[in-house]
Amino acid sequence: MQWNPDQDVVVFIDMLKEITMMGKDMFNDEKKTKVHKKQASKGSRKKIKTSKEKDDLSVKKHSKRRLPPCISWQTDGQFFAVTYAVSVSQSVFKIYNRKGELQHSSECLEGPSSALAWQPAGQWIAMSQLIEEKFVIAMFDKGGFRRQEIKTPLTSLHEILSLHWSPDSEVLAVVWYTVYMRNEIRDVNIFLYVMDNSQWCLKQCLLWSSGGFFYPQWDKKKSAGKTLHLLTNTLCYERIRFDFRVDRSLGHREDDEAMIAVIDGTKLRLSSYRRSIIPPPMCNYTLTLPQGPQGEVPTCVNAVGFIRYPGKSVSLKEDVSANAFFVVDSYNVITFYDLKVTKQCKDSGPMRTVSSAVNTLLRLSPLRDPFCQTSDSLLNCLWINPDNFVLSCNNYLVALCSKEGPEDYQDYVSIEKNSKEPFVDNETIGSVEALGPDKVLIELTSGRIMEVGNFIVGKRCTPYNKFSTKLYGTIPEFCEQLFVSKQQATTHVYAFSESHRNLYHNGSLVASDVTSVFHAKTYLLFTTRTELKFVPLQDRPGFTIIGERPLEVGSRLFTVIPKPSRIVFQRLRGDLEAINPHNLSLSFIAKRLEALEYQEAFKIMRKERINLNLLVDDDPERFLAHLRSHFLPQITNVSWLNLFITDLANEDVCRTLYESNYPGWQLAPVNLASVSSGGYAVEGKIQFICDRLLDVMDSNPTILTQPKITCHVKQGQLEKALSLIWALKRDQPTPELAEQALRYLLSLIEPNVLYDVALGMYDLDLVRFVADISKKNSKEYLSFLNALKRQNEHYRKFRIDCHLKRYNRAVAHISHIKTTKERSREVMELIFNHGLYTVGIEHFRTSGNEENLRKICEQYAGHLRTTGKHAEASLMYERTGDIQQAISSACHALD
Repeated sequence: MQWNPDQDVVVFIDMLKEITMMGKDMFNDEKKTKVHKKQASKGSRKKIKTSKEKDDLSVKKHSKRRLPPCISWQTDGQFFAVTYAVSVSQSVFKIYNRKGELQHSSECLEGPSSALAWQPAGQWIAMSQLIEEKFVIAMFDKGGFRRQEIKTPLTSLHEILSLHWSPDSEVLAVVWYTVYMRNEIRDVNIFLYVMDNSQWCLKQCLLWSSGGFFYPQWDKKKSAGKTLHLLTNTLCYERIRFDFRVDRSLGHREDDEAMIAVIDGTKLRLSSYRRSIIPPPMCNYTLTLPQGPQGEVPTCVNAVGFIRYPGKSVSLKEDVSANAFFVVDSYNVITFYDLKVTKQCKDSGPMRTVSSAVNTLLRLSPLRDPFCQTSDSLLNCLWINPDNFVLSCNNYLVALCSKEGPEDYQDYVSIEKNSKEPFVDNETIGSVEALGPDKVLIELTSGRIMEVGNFIVGKRCTPYNKFSTKLYGTIPEFCEQLFVSKQQATTHVYAFSESHRNLYHNGSLVASDVTSVFHAKTYLLFTTRTELKFVPLQDRPGFTIIGERPLEVGSRLFTVIPKPSRIVFQRLRGDLEAINPHNLSLSFIAKRLEALEYQEAFKIMRKERINLNLLVDDDPERFLAHLRSHFLPQITNVSWLNLFITDLANEDVCRTLYESNYPGWQLAPVNLASVSSGGYAVEGKIQFICDRLLDVMDSNPTILTQPKITCHVKQGQLEKALSLIWALKRDQPTPELAEQALRYLLSLIEPNVLYDVALGMYDLDLVRFVADISKKNSKEYLSFLNALKRQNEHYRKFRIDCHLKRYNRAVAHISHIKTTKERSREVMELIFNHGLYTVGIEHFRTSGNEENLRKICEQYAGHLRTTGKHAEASLMYERTGDIQQAISSACHALD
């Protein structure tokens, strides 16, 4: 029997394979009525005879099972599916609409079927099948076509009772039991399957050793998340809530490989994300749990977690790395492992780390204490430090204890019974997180947060330990995840409610519509539906969002590796996306600069295109003090130096581009006490840094030639750059080095501009050298250079300055030439056309050429009179000896 979701139609199927549909009003009628053959009216009953199909396939060897037919409705209540056996070795399922009309029918399927479930999303119809002594869950579409299957560890020694989809269609619960010789039902259990990147994985194996349970049902309320309700044979009601978590190491330390653990039934897939991006279900290393004899319930991985504070273990008498983890299997056996990482060098390539093996540190027997007899499920496990491990069991919080005797063995201590303040009744433990290496936070389902302490680092727990328990705070609602951030002497607790998508900071709501959260040591990162947001955890009061980045819709945080500053997202399709946001990179770069690791910082800045001015602006005093001792010895790559010098700008990027990572930089003055006397200022940073670089570089022109050229170019001193190259040309036995340096300069400066600069240096050999290397057409310059060669030095410079339109310098050069009628005419034209009267007077007065000086003064006096400056014109006429014009101009000046 099965009601439709609207509770207005019920469907029966009997052992004769006849389907009966009844409306809800039928139960109120004392008289049953027959229905028409074609259509069933409301409040009526209709019988549908299913067709009998022959078993044409060979009957395989199957145990005699009584497999009743199964019925499953679509979520909208418009269709339902029915499956039944047509023979010992075959089954079939059909789809009807709510009127009882057949819509689709599958072909005869191999193997008997005992369970059927229609996915709430409507995409799949799941049906169990026994094929070749192995149970599989086959997925069919509405047309009856088989699309995929889930391979289970169950064999013919087991039986699947029912299938149950979670309301969000993400989890498939498989209820099964073991068949014994007398066909008695014992140990009813549940498998939970989840699709991970287009592959179904077994995530949970829940075992009940007290006779099983009845009526498993998923909670349909959205606020309840993935909550499973059931009633055990001992008449105990159990409610189990499941939440998706990414099992990962913290990734904060450099020896932490940023491990991700993916549960897949009896296997645990481990991947390192520090140096590679491996999408699940692929992995670096696979850990397979040992299995018992065939027919026993398989040993599956139920939970996994990584150590919070690694170090030296007193109990184990060895060091525990940041990659150590624990595994809780389906029998509640807890095993502690440590990942072995080795370095390899392949074909003289770079060194790489490889996850080569997993070492077993400790294996604990299942928890069987008097205070925890009502449940077999271990929930919310947390490995605090190498000697302390806590877990919750049926609302009890217990800690690992190691006793010494003839043989070391492990036991558990109840924290509640050993604490001064016991937990309040009617509250269950929902989440556990480390507050420090010796304290934990326990969140109860009411939203209260308790602090439990006395987990001493380097000391084993004993049965006589007294755990300090006190109320830490309260959150308005239960949150599945807690994050603890310690900044200096302040502790901040962030809580994320996955069901309501709310983010809390110290009990106050700070963000809503949040889909995922990650604590990355110096930042709290969280995603909304389409954005990634950054919240700094240092030197910022309250909760401040300093950066946002658009994301693909539905992307969630998978892991964050602070050292490479990499964030990995998992998209809705299951594939991974990695980005390197500047906010994380800048924090890592600041630490490298503080440690004077300029090469490491430069690599990241160059790779992620971060402005290289940050090398100076992060701390100018430190940079200038270590320019000779650390910066130049580490940055030996000439191209890197050129890139740094080229990127220099007269601005402080800590106050402009990257102000979000330098809070208060706009208000706090930069500490330049020791460099101010040297003349450093942001407005003159280019000139100052280039001068200091040139000072600390080797004076040999063959060493760091290109960076020296770049410094001169950045300062606008192209003539000095050409002089350096020309010195190489003259001093070196071969011209290759000078030609290479000139080609580099030509890559920075336009050839025509460089040609004019060389011409302005009055060295015609240098001009020809530049023209040849720049591939300049000889017709454009050869005749001009030949004509200049035939002139004397002063007139040659005069012609060059006139060609370059440097008229002031041209007047200075021609003033040294002996006066002729032709030269006098050129001088007068140049001065008159460009108004260089004062320049001409100055140079010709010192040269002693009185005739040209008088002519210039006469023209200048006439120019002043025409422009209305009569007083100045009168003085100039007086200088030339023209007294009449001087008096006339003076009279005009007095009018």
